[in-house]
Amino acid sequence: MAQAKAATEPISIQPAVNPTTGLVTVNIFDGTRNAMPQDKQILLTVIDGAQKQLYRDYIGGSSVTLELPFHNNFADKYSIIAFADGYEQAGFQPVAIGPNAPQQLDLMLLPKHGTFQFAHAQWGDVVAMKPLFAEIFAAGVGGNARDGYEQLMEDHPDRLACLLNLTTAMQQISLPQGTPLGYFRNFDIPNLAADRIFGYADAQLVDQVRLAAQQGEFDTEPAIDLALHGDATSSFKQISSAKQTFSSRFMKRTGKRSTASIASMWNPTSIITETPPRTCCLKSFPMD
Repeated sequence: MAQAKAATEPISIQPAVNPTTGLVTVNIFDGTRNAMPQDKQILLTVIDGAQKQLYRDYIGGSSVTLELPFHNNFADKYSIIAFADGYEQAGFQPVAIGPNAPQQLDLMLLPKHGTFQFAHAQWGDVVAMKPLFAEIFAAGVGGNARDGYEQLMEDHPDRLACLLNLTTAMQQISLPQGTPLGYFRNFDIPNLAADRIFGYADAQLVDQVRLAAQQGEFDTEPAIDLALHGDATSSFKQISSAKQTFSSRFMKRTGKRSTASIASMWNPTSIITETPPRTCCLKSFPMD
């Protein structure tokens, strides 16, 4: 066996990843959740956490990967904004990057002057594809659930769209046991709005979010956040990815009804409060 010779020069070993940059793949969709057409020019703007604009130019296609400077400080919290003619602008902030954690950001550009389309969200579709939602909805309707659903679609399509969006978001959030939607018992159909929903949920939802906070899935919000929400006694914020942020503010009262909130599909915010015998009344609204 040949003997290894002593190295006469330093051996250069390159890092597996570039420690001074981070990668973000931006995917852009239209209002139908399909990728934007390849021939559609999209204006992409990238601003770092120090409010310095690093990129602003048109890109072709619906997906692009950005290699961004990594500073290991607040400047790594980027804002990424997309715009196309005929569509509303959309963006997200903060997109936190790191050399060892490639990020993915999905943005949806809604068409200007768009209308609500429920072709694939008829009552039969909901029962087949979203049975949990259908069960909770039916519990909040005084009469026939199908009739109530179709009446809501005809009279207030914006309220139905809000309800479907928020409940879809809640069903995609993983708690130690189940998802937030799994703890709902009914929706307060007459009091739905275009930007908020009302309903009742099992108060175990409060316990589940607390457990998630203990496991590091939520950050505790500052005390000033509680002062802005009346009787709130604790507040938590979960950032699971660059695509969605979920916050929970809790109020716990005894002897009278308490209210709670769950909000916007892209930035869900919740205020959850306990009311005997282990149920919660929930209200939802979009974050500012």
